[in-house]
Amino acid sequence: MIQPVALLEFHWKDEKYYPASYFEIKNLGTQPLLLLDVELWCGCGMPQGKSFTQHYTLWDEHIIPPGESLCPQFDFKTQFERDKLSWSPLFLSYSLEVVASDSSKQVVLTYRNIPVLSIVNVDKGMPLSVRWRYFVKPFAWRYRRLLYRFKLKTGE
Repeated sequence: MIQPVALLEFHWKDEKYYPASYFEIKNLGTQPLLLLDVELWCGCGMPQGKSFTQHYTLWDEHIIPPGESLCPQFDFKTQFERDKLSWSPLFLSYSLEVVASDSSKQVVLTYRNIPVLSIVNVDKGMPLSVRWRYFVKPFAWRYRRLLYRFKLKTGE
């Protein structure tokens, strides 16, 4: 079985929805799991209706061995304080989306977890936004490399 099997879980402080905590991505399969994209969304429903998104690009192309897990922390409390927003555990909502594949990138699955609504689902394939980012990545790398070489030659 080469299909990646992942479990997404949120872990809360004091069993309340809180803007600073951590989530866990666990590999339940028998093969290594390759993370392609990890995105966390936090929304504050009432009264402001503000939402924040964090992309964990540090974990792009990260391999999780079978039976192991990854536990990134998140902290939306600083963003709430920076924007001078009040929050309450009653009005917070979270969504975690993880795009994972086998090590050869032949089987790509998108996992989603929305704990407030008790929704966990898996879709086959890669979302268009992630596909586009992986398409543009080599060109951006070459552009930065040429720009760096140009700056070295001109002495800037």
